[in-house]
Amino acid sequence: MRTLSNTYGTLSVWFCLSIFSLHTFKVAKGNTDTTRHLSIKEVIDMVHNNHPLVVSSRMESARGKATLRKSRGAFDPKFQIETYDKNQGGTNYYLNEQAKLSLPTRSPIEFETGYESGRGNFVNGEHYTLNGGLRYAGVSIPVLKGLITDERRTTLAQSKLFKNQSIEIQKIELLNLSEMVWKDYVLWFIAFQQRNAYATGAQLSLERQQALRELFKAGGCNGMDTLENYIQLELFRTREKEWRVNTTKQRLQLSRHLWSYNDDTNKWLALSISDETQPSEDFFNYLDSLFLSNKPTAIDVSIIPDINSLNFSVEQQRLNYKLKKWNLLPTFDLKYQQLFGNTFQDYALGSDRRFGLNFSTPLFLRKERGEMKIAEIKWQQESLKFQFKQNETKLKLAALYQQGEIYKDVYEHLKNVENGYLKLFKLERNKFDSGDGTVFLLNTRENRYLNARVKTIEQKSKYLNTLIDYLRATGSLSKIIFGADGL
Repeated sequence: MRTLSNTYGTLSVWFCLSIFSLHTFKVAKGNTDTTRHLSIKEVIDMVHNNHPLVVSSRMESARGKATLRKSRGAFDPKFQIETYDKNQGGTNYYLNEQAKLSLPTRSPIEFETGYESGRGNFVNGEHYTLNGGLRYAGVSIPVLKGLITDERRTTLAQSKLFKNQSIEIQKIELLNLSEMVWKDYVLWFIAFQQRNAYATGAQLSLERQQALRELFKAGGCNGMDTLENYIQLELFRTREKEWRVNTTKQRLQLSRHLWSYNDDTNKWLALSISDETQPSEDFFNYLDSLFLSNKPTAIDVSIIPDINSLNFSVEQQRLNYKLKKWNLLPTFDLKYQQLFGNTFQDYALGSDRRFGLNFSTPLFLRKERGEMKIAEIKWQQESLKFQFKQNETKLKLAALYQQGEIYKDVYEHLKNVENGYLKLFKLERNKFDSGDGTVFLLNTRENRYLNARVKTIEQKSKYLNTLIDYLRATGSLSKIIFGADGL
């Protein structure tokens, strides 16, 4: 009698599992036609074309060019006209007119030419000229302070550095964006895989629970088998709901990177990934190949945007220190102007001239010495930061690459464990179907298989995130989105 009951129960369980397998196949077949899959490649294309932060980062290089243009403006020729007169009680006291053209150069020398006219009953003798006015051309030269460098030339040199640095800053911003996009997509993908794992376990346990209840009614098993399976079913249902919520959360978090620009309203529109959309691992192999092709020993750390940007900062601080150092010298400027009459041909070289010199210096130079010391400290700080970042990056790359290799190896081992438990579960189910197995052992095999599957998914998450961290550190992660130059 017990043998007949066991056979009946076995047939019931086999029938239910067969129905579940057929149902799963039909659903999967239906999903092939209706489910929308969104790969990381599609997300990358949308980010490249429509993300506001991409547009914003591209403005960084434009800002560098504008800064350089502004600094070059300090060397633009300057034209100036002044006129002032006084008439009171019918008396013309004075009428002064000036027109001046200054021509700065990239050297310390500045050229100037102009016209002056000073007439009237009470005109200042310094400004008095003949009726035809006075023309002049001259030069101004700093002999001490300002000879090697000055504020204008230092600012121009720093602006040239900033122009190049702005390109590195743009690359850094795009690298950070690429890292966020990849990690958000991986989080969504892993959460979806976890949800599916527990959903599979819940569905298998549900079908077996229904079969066990029928078997229990027929007297083929005791209530403990049904209760044990029910507890496992509730556990899988709980975990599946948790990961369903987490999947929704990660899907919405990834949606923050998806934008569209409306030409009619000139506004950015935020897009959202629909509930029916599922992630895909179609493009993950490219991430893996990029990791393998960028070994730490073949990477020039100095060209990584984070390092290169710091190098430009060091050079800017060095130029500032050089300026402050030369500012310790006294001001000693020489100025010479050749004077002309009505025409530039009307002059007497050596006699018709204006000459002057200007000398000044603070007695204690406390302000200048303080500024120089501050500039020197900033230069040293940036230099130390640059050296530390270089060494840190080298060590980080070596550690992440080794970690990636180990994580990949562990993932492959766990995948083998998962496949092994899957085979054991299938064998145990076949054994149970033939009447030799027990519900307890079948539940145990199923539970171990699903736990192994979850651990494999978790390890894959660790591996993918390590690849992302490594490629971000090498500066090559944004090349996936923005091409060979990463822009």
